[in-house]
Amino acid sequence: MTVAILAVVTVTVCLAACMQASIGFGMGMLAAPVVALVAPELLPGTLIASASVVTLMVVVKEREALDLRGTGWALVGRIPGTIAGALLLVWLPERGLALMLAGVVLGGVVLAALGWQPRPRRRALATAGAASGLLGTATSIGGPPMALVMSGSTGERSDGAF
Repeated sequence: MTVAILAVVTVTVCLAACMQASIGFGMGMLAAPVVALVAPELLPGTLIASASVVTLMVVVKEREALDLRGTGWALVGRIPGTIAGALLLVWLPERGLALMLAGVVLGGVVLAALGWQPRPRRRALATAGAASGLLGTATSIGGPPMALVMSGSTGERSDGAF
């Protein structure tokens, strides 16, 4: 890896971490596409590790505002989704993962542009958690499914539609 590529990855991950900490997503939406283009061998491990550290820091700082009920339902789906994502890492070649990453980003943009916004209820949260686990593990972009479900919520907590 050249110094230029390392610099691009470092700056991108730093900016994405700031975005992740401030609005709740960014590592997958900003860093993953850039890293996929310049250093695909770093996916998904580097971004998963970075996002985990940022998430832990935000959880500690914002612990009073945690939505444990919504998080619990998302985790119900996240665990099997993560296992499925790990299996995809084993079965899909690097090129297939890059195409999957591009498809996830474009799919999320299309759904959001069409105005699709599921309510954050148990089933939607568990389904988004599963999709987030699968995509996050396989491509480092686990945020879009959760962002779509939670996009209509206000404030730090969901709208209580559980």
